Amino acid sequence: MAKQNGWVKIEARAAGPTWTFCFYATRAIDGKRVQQKIALGLVEHLGKSKSGAWEEVANQKLRTKINNQTVTGRRLTFGELASQYESSQIPNLARTTQYLHRHVINDYLLPRWGDCPALDIKPVELQDWVQALAATLATPTRAKIRDIMHRIYEWGVRYSVLPLGTHNPVEPVECRRQPGEKKYEPTLLTTAQAASLVQSFPLLERTLVLVVAATGLRMSEALGLQWQDIDIVGSRIHVRRTWCHGAVGAPKTASSGKPVPMHGILAAVVQMWHHETPYGQLTDWLFPSTKLKGKQPREGSQIVKDYLRPAAVKLGILSADDNSRFGLHNLRHSLATAMVASGEDVKTVQGILRHAHSKTTLDFYAHSVDTVKVAAQGRYLRDWNTTLTVERAPLQLPAPAPETGAPVQE
Repeated sequence: MAKQNGWVKIEARAAGPTWTFCFYATRAIDGKRVQQKIALGLVEHLGKSKSGAWEEVANQKLRTKINNQTVTGRRLTFGELASQYESSQIPNLARTTQYLHRHVINDYLLPRWGDCPALDIKPVELQDWVQALAATLATPTRAKIRDIMHRIYEWGVRYSVLPLGTHNPVEPVECRRQPGEKKYEPTLLTTAQAASLVQSFPLLERTLVLVVAATGLRMSEALGLQWQDIDIVGSRIHVRRTWCHGAVGAPKTASSGKPVPMHGILAAVVQMWHHETPYGQLTDWLFPSTKLKGKQPREGSQIVKDYLRPAAVKLGILSADDNSRFGLHNLRHSLATAMVASGEDVKTVQGILRHAHSKTTLDFYAHSVDTVKVAAQGRYLRDWNTTLTVERAPLQLPAPAPETGAPVQE
């Protein structure tokens, strides 16, 4: 068989315009010659010229790999199917989702099903396996494993890696809750508890926790904030990027990229931090690592370990031997619970939190940060029993650029 060079092209994908490497491969399952593609990286990272894409092809030695393919007539294994999915699709996912998918594939799916022919796996076998995992895994975790395996089969059919019409063996599999198994309930904090939690924190950590508590931002979204995202005049914070696992990423969904409201109480605390930070330029991180001289944001997990969790134990919110999940995301749950309990309109709360599963509500409320959301956030913040005062001059930032919906170029 003649050697092939493949070709590169730009495709529109969820994460943005992406360079892909295209080639032909012989499908092991039926011997048919089909087109395959591998995502190389975003255009904003590799550049608009093909030379950057070809350089990435060379770095990954992809030409050598595609010309070393052999056809043995054996049936495609689930491991091979998952490997193709991993190289082609996972780079297009949000960074936190990439980690989850790779963890599930490498630690659960491949050890059990990697060597099995993909079309020989039966639903009854999968059902028994998923139920057996209940001995060590909670129902939500087993459901994620089931859903990712289902997605791999769907992808295989969509991109002709599996024959058209292939039945997805994961479709009928259920993740049933075990008798006596408790549903996971996040630890919720009252506004008084949340306020007491941060009293002894240094200003950076105190500001970070307050921003998350008042806006419901995810940890990756809060760590991805730069000073150019703070819109004092418009009473909002723009969510243009995330910081996760040491790299900049796009917001999780289109709805996640909408701005969040910023009441004057919250703005005053942010301004106070701006006057103290040594990294206050527009493109500097809001919560920088001083150890890395501001080149990267702080590590959220370290803040939870060093400050948030010890403070929760000290206040009796957690016991010293409590190993349950507790971090900044608990503040997001607490914000929603506190607002609903105080009589705020549920749709307003959903608009503030940008819940992706409430698409209609989000589309209705996310066009602009209106006064209803800002007032609701203000009522929540006034319940904080803090002693924060602002004695400095207001933060002077230029008016933000018009909203384009696209992440800021780094």
